[in-house]
Amino acid sequence: MPSARARPLPTRRGAFSIFDWYAVTFDGQDTFMGFVVVHGDPSNAEYGYFSLSELRGITHIGMKVSRDLNWEPIPARCIGIAR
Repeated sequence: MPSARARPLPTRRGAFSIFDWYAVTFDGQDTFMGFVVVHGDPSNAEYGYFSLSELRGITHIGMKVSRDLNWEPIPARCIGIAR
């Protein structure tokens, strides 16, 4: 998988969501490896795999998860998920 050199990118977020997904790597097809942060609390973060198709399938009261187009990549330590 190509690496983003510990510069996580939030791939998807929903206005209704309590989750932020930060992709560190992407296989170019469907699978990301990165962090999922719950309620904006890094102590509730998990590192693992998630898929683009899974994120696209999430809906709540008619709203879908969307990409933050204004995101600027930053080191993982700046969002509290790495040192």
